[in-house]
Amino acid sequence: MFATNPWHGAALAVLAAATGSAAAADVDPSMLVIERFAAERGDANAQYFMGEHHELGDSGIAKDLGKALSLYTQAAAQQHGPAQYKLGVFHEQGLAGLRPDPGEAMQWYQRAAENGSTLARQRLAAFERAAAEDAARAVREREAAEQQRLKAQAQKLAALQQRRPPTTATQPPAPPAPAKPREPAPDAAGLLEHVQAMRWYEVARAAEFLPTDDMNCLKTAASELTCFSKERRRTVADREAAYSLKAVLGPFSAQGEFPISYTYHVADLRAAAKAAAAPDAYGLQPALGWQQPARTARCRLDQPGRLRCEGPQGGPWEFRAR
Repeated sequence: MFATNPWHGAALAVLAAATGSAAAADVDPSMLVIERFAAERGDANAQYFMGEHHELGDSGIAKDLGKALSLYTQAAAQQHGPAQYKLGVFHEQGLAGLRPDPGEAMQWYQRAAENGSTLARQRLAAFERAAAEDAARAVREREAAEQQRLKAQAQKLAALQQRRPPTTATQPPAPPAPAKPREPAPDAAGLLEHVQAMRWYEVARAAEFLPTDDMNCLKTAASELTCFSKERRRTVADREAAYSLKAVLGPFSAQGEFPISYTYHVADLRAAAKAAAAPDAYGLQPALGWQQPARTARCRLDQPGRLRCEGPQGGPWEFRAR
């Protein structure tokens, strides 16, 4: 059983040297002792397993979510996918004294998925389905409210017609003009729902930091959206970059404006067949990892389905909804 653990042999050798034994076979530590020993010396797998013991309170170890969080954090710093998934669960559920934070949880799930965690991929897919269902429900509710408003208006007009005195004209009175469709009320909640429900494009290409078909967006505060893109590719300088981004939209104002903060994560760089003619308009750099500081932009809804955005690194950009 011990041979299945990559750090077991090394742990036995160091334990044998520490106890003065002639060989590792003279020492017979339990698996728990070996896990603790390897975890204290920085082994990511051992840190993860010890974190689970503290999280579940098994193997004779008292349940301690704070200690579990610390061990998962140490393993996650070494790009340990299952530990990164556990951090996502802790942030999503608000465990170990953390504030529930779906946006932070999605960021950890994204990292865990990139490091091979199947559970993280499943959780991201669940977030995406929930966001799509929320958007569809918001559209249905707005349509139902508009139908109800038009129905009430028609009933009111019919009642007014019945109270009018008979006309002496030979021609019947002209029917009332149909009511014009009402545009969404200019409130912050309506603006957030409008931006989230639409798919935004800049001429022929999808918008960089707004909801599109490859962006998973979730309402993370009363007036805030947090979005994560799927993997994208673009040529930057003389490199082809495989990247994703996190964008935080909001707070949304009743005047139709909202700021955006977006951060790139580059997972792969390779030589491009043809170098880019100019620096990237949205600020993407040919460098691996998370790129700091975050890029910023400010957008304004000129009219329903049309956004105009500007940022210190470029713009203005005009986006239209489909």
